[in-house]
Amino acid sequence: MHKGHKTWVQVNEEIAQDVHTGLLKFSWVHQEAVGQLRMLQSCRSCESHSFDLRTSVDELNIVEEDTNGRKSEELEENDIMDFVDTCQRQPENPGSVTSDEEEPTLDDEEMPLDPTLDDYASSPLQIQRNREDHSRIYNFDVDGVPLVPNSWFQWRDRGQRIPHKRFFQTIHAPQSSQDLNSTLCFPPISMKNMEPSGLSNSTVHDFSAAQLLYEAGNKPGDNQSRRTLIVGRERQSHGEDAAHFVLNLEKDAVKMEVADIRISIDLDSLIWVTTPLGFNARDLNIHLSPSMASRVGIANNNFIRVTLMDAPQDEEEHRNPRLRGCRNVPLSQIPHIEVGFCGSGERRINSFIFFPRMIHKRENGSRFSTLVPLCVQDLWYDKVIIPSCNKILTAQPGLSEYVPLSLGDIRKRTQYKQRSIFVLEPSRLMKEVQKRVIEGGELLSCFGSFFIVMDGRGMKVATKQCIGQGLAADQGGPTMETIKQSFRFLDWDRMMDRQHGELYLDIGMSYHPNSPEPLTGLWRLPSLKKSFERMGSRLPTVYPLGTLAFYGGLKAEMTEKSKRNVHLISRLSYCLAFETVRNPGAQEYLCSDKDIIDRTPKFQKSVQNWAELFHSAKSQSYGVRDEIRGLASTVLDFLPGSIEKVVSSFAREMAVNSKTLHRQRLFFVLIQSFG
Repeated sequence: MHKGHKTWVQVNEEIAQDVHTGLLKFSWVHQEAVGQLRMLQSCRSCESHSFDLRTSVDELNIVEEDTNGRKSEELEENDIMDFVDTCQRQPENPGSVTSDEEEPTLDDEEMPLDPTLDDYASSPLQIQRNREDHSRIYNFDVDGVPLVPNSWFQWRDRGQRIPHKRFFQTIHAPQSSQDLNSTLCFPPISMKNMEPSGLSNSTVHDFSAAQLLYEAGNKPGDNQSRRTLIVGRERQSHGEDAAHFVLNLEKDAVKMEVADIRISIDLDSLIWVTTPLGFNARDLNIHLSPSMASRVGIANNNFIRVTLMDAPQDEEEHRNPRLRGCRNVPLSQIPHIEVGFCGSGERRINSFIFFPRMIHKRENGSRFSTLVPLCVQDLWYDKVIIPSCNKILTAQPGLSEYVPLSLGDIRKRTQYKQRSIFVLEPSRLMKEVQKRVIEGGELLSCFGSFFIVMDGRGMKVATKQCIGQGLAADQGGPTMETIKQSFRFLDWDRMMDRQHGELYLDIGMSYHPNSPEPLTGLWRLPSLKKSFERMGSRLPTVYPLGTLAFYGGLKAEMTEKSKRNVHLISRLSYCLAFETVRNPGAQEYLCSDKDIIDRTPKFQKSVQNWAELFHSAKSQSYGVRDEIRGLASTVLDFLPGSIEKVVSSFAREMAVNSKTLHRQRLFFVLIQSFG
């Protein structure tokens, strides 16, 4: 033996020491512990085995360790394995277990349950959601070091399942009984509804925006400016305090003919909800590592829902899935991660994978937890995405060197930066992903029942040009073909087939002033509310313009009747002057409340930036905008000749009252008034 070589005994001793002190550095240790934990958690939904953690933990002699890491009682290894083995004795066919009672009658619109569609037999009982989790046998090693982060006890399979193949369809009517053109209306209003409160007092004057700035003077920050803009008082006269005044923007209104209003049409966003087997795209960039973003891709309710089956309430519902209830769940309540994207810039379409089995609310909170923790994402990429990419890509020669074998290899090279890889056959990849989740057993059970959502936003810049070219070519005929060419990486034929998924499109209608003077358009809220009501919306959310009472925007979801008759989902109306300070994706438009209270340098800098933005906007006109979300068939039927349809909607109402837009629900004011 050469000098310096270690004996076999020394090597074994060092290996034992490394395992004892550094075992937790290996990801497979965590994964093995999570796998064992999942088996115990799934066993809690089964009442047929010999051990029942729901009755009493003490009966199993399972006692959690104290703060010093010592166990007062231990469960023998053989007993644990018998316990796990007994738990996994589930029916081979999830739908083979039937109930002696008569099955409930299904509605005509409800899809029949396919017992082979999802794994219904493994659903934990609903009662386990609010019960304290006692199965923490593998939570600590012999030294009291946590093996399994607490996230795994919350982010687990909670029993929701996919009820039928058309779960993505919450509007079951095959065709709409009305079209968008018949429901789009612009009702007039009475000018008495626009009078500011307080004008009945003879001592109160109403000022236009121009008069307001004249009263404030030309010295920002002086006493006169503060008295006018903050307190709302007129100039002092002969040393006496002047009365308060009322701002009346109707005095700034500029009358315009219909011919002076330019209308533009676009498709602003795209949302496609589909299954792993129904998903397809011409190409896709797949993420190989988790995102470090602080918020999910669909954080706010976009009024898109899917039908999910509730967890079984009792053992009877557990045996017979047909007895379980179903409900329509918004996408914003379902945990999801971005799996990839296609295109770039205004044509970028993001793809998200949703995990309905992990739906839950925060502890002692009312909001749903949708941001998947990093440890759960690590398992998803390490055990599902990366192996699936290896299986698909390395089948071709010359690609094996470019596909990493594990998430650890990626981080050793790129730290925690997100890495992506191009995949030419996304549909084949998703089939492999679904296969690995199913074969992953209890370890990957929380990822089961997943579905895919493609989400494209901010497409208006690209689609406005496409629609403009279509109008110039043949009265809007080739418009959709032009859009398809610009987004050729999407499989439009498959996306518009409702058997494979549900496609939602946002059609945007913008109204722009055609005037040599810079003007700003505003929505009149009283008339806008009437327009929403006539279209069949729920009670809208009001977004006032600053502190003004009668101007701003509205957002509302359509009623179920409107959804069924017109296939419309929601409507949003806002003023395009918001584009002056709009910063998509930003969580803070100005700064945090704490910065405002403390008057930090960040707050002062933000105010200065906004003032400069408003100052530069004086030379530009801003219009108003409508966005209506509906099924693709309804939106695309309205698209040809849409500008003429919108103009005729204006003309119908204006023929009754006036030939100008002054009495309509929008009006324009001189933007110099806000200079």
